Amino acid sequence: MCPSYSADRHDRFSPNRFGLDHLSFSVANRAELDKALVLFNEKSVEHGKVKGLAGLGITILPFYDPYRIQLELTVPLAT
Repeated sequence: MCPSYSADRHDRFSPNRFGLDHLSFSVANRAELDKALVLFNEKSVEHGKVKGLAGLGITILPFYDPYRIQLELTVPLAT
C-alpha cells in the first residue's frame, strides 16, 4: 500500500529544495536544437548556452519554464 501524500496547495517549486533537479528531452538532431534556440530567442524564453558534454556524448540547451524549473533539450554529439 502506498503512503498517502497531501501537498500544501500553496507549495511552489523551489530550485533550492531537494527533489526534482531538471527534465531532459531528446530532439532528433542538432538542426532541431538550433531551431529551438531561435524560437526561444524570439519568444524571450530564458535559456543557457548550447554546450557539448563530451563525457556524456550529448549537446544540451538548458532553459527554464515559467516556474523556474530547469529543462533541457539534448542531442547526441554525433548528429
